[in-house]
Amino acid sequence: VFQAFHQHMYDFTPIVFFIHVRAKGSPVAIAEELHNVLLATSTPLPQAPPPNPTTPLNAKRLETMLHGFDYDIGDDGVVTVDVAPAERVTLDGVTLNPRTNIMTNISFEPLNANGSSTAVIADYAQTPTQVMPFERVMRVDQGWDIGCLYNQETQETPQLFYSHVFKTGNPYDLAVQVAKGEAETGIG
Repeated sequence: VFQAFHQHMYDFTPIVFFIHVRAKGSPVAIAEELHNVLLATSTPLPQAPPPNPTTPLNAKRLETMLHGFDYDIGDDGVVTVDVAPAERVTLDGVTLNPRTNIMTNISFEPLNANGSSTAVIADYAQTPTQVMPFERVMRVDQGWDIGCLYNQETQETPQLFYSHVFKTGNPYDLAVQVAKGEAETGIG
């Protein structure tokens, strides 16, 4: 089921669009269909996480500051912290695991060797009542760039909206701002 076609940030170069789909059925058949889609988009395959990822950032500290349930260290030392939604989310009567793309994830990309400067992109999952308070806290109060606001799904309960925000600076100062956005709007 086709769900969404959108950009996360309006000024990526080259322009990048994201497609969200939902499927139910044989895991092998779905994986084969998705593999064909990736081939059609010229996505390089196979992909794997770096074997021994390193980062100048304190990933555990960022996870703790953001009340995350997990973190990952990827290519070029990028740290991504996953934060579960505060509310239980269901789809077709099934309670969804946060890893089914309904969580908030915050990525910190080191911009220098010691990690004192980072580019941060947060992908927030929000309920309808959280959208405007979140936009105010992040954009107006704290100066984050808002890249988009969209749905990824049409049938979940409660309905979720996603917003990608971007800012550069000290990773731990930005983590404090992200945590403030979460706390003041009830996200995560």
